[in-house]
Amino acid sequence: MRLALRPALRAAALVLTAALLAACTDAAEPRDTSRPAPAPRTAAPAAAHSLTAKLRFPLDRYGITDADQRLLERARDRLAADCMRRHGLTYVPSRPAKPAGVGPYTYLYGVDDPVLAAEYGYTDPRALDPKAGVPPRERELTADEELVLHGDQDLAPAEVPRTLEAAEAMKGPRFAGREVPVLGCYGDAVLRVNRPRADWVDPTVLTELAEEAALEANGDPRVKSLLAEWSRCMAAHGHRTKSPLTAREELGLVGDARLKEAVEAAVHDVACKKETRLIPRWSAVDADYQRRLIADQRELLDRYDKQHRERTARARAVLSR
Repeated sequence: MRLALRPALRAAALVLTAALLAACTDAAEPRDTSRPAPAPRTAAPAAAHSLTAKLRFPLDRYGITDADQRLLERARDRLAADCMRRHGLTYVPSRPAKPAGVGPYTYLYGVDDPVLAAEYGYTDPRALDPKAGVPPRERELTADEELVLHGDQDLAPAEVPRTLEAAEAMKGPRFAGREVPVLGCYGDAVLRVNRPRADWVDPTVLTELAEEAALEANGDPRVKSLLAEWSRCMAAHGHRTKSPLTAREELGLVGDARLKEAVEAAVHDVACKKETRLIPRWSAVDADYQRRLIADQRELLDRYDKQHRERTARARAVLSR
């Protein structure tokens, strides 16, 4: 059986990947390639009753620390501000996003907090706020500021440069007679901090490795066995579903029309996870496959780790100017 990550988890992946990328950049249904990135080394507190509150994985050791994240954010903002000033404009930074109030792995194995389940059913409360995870700015940008800060907004996804080398080889829009970086001052700062050359490992490699490990774990007999146990527990409560990652869809509980039924099923879902010890068992399988990938990709991860140390050193140099 091959399962995929649900859309809510895809959102979590973006938020968690942003723990590194935002520091450098301004990133159920059958589990697919949308696995959450490894948690920051000092993750924000999880929801008090979440069964994943203390969950950690082997790849987490490569995650960014909160202190490094703040350092890289400050360096990125300094570079963006300097660039905007060269174009005669003021940089309007975004304010730090408020903590989501849930842990980095909440909803990784479906609904896992009895308190959230009793209030929201199968809905991830983060999905209720369209601006969640998007830090607001102190004020709205003017059209000129938007152009210089973000550059060419008409680039197709395949055209967006992923390294500073590639970006500098492209022509950007013009403002007041001067060329703007193709990705704007912000995008330029992102690449200067995060990925200056093509030989640098993209930080999303951590997410990709976690996804690969998860997909391998899906076929493990241990996962099939624990899902069967959880399914029998749910059936005893009158809910016929094969997996906590597909329960909401299988039970026809998508949307708000049947919130009462969704809450009842979600509460039973969490109870069955506790009864079958689904989360510690499933996460142990995922961890096994992560360890195998770490051993196979040791050279890549060591290079990533070395580059991250260089990244933070360059960020300190930017701030000391």
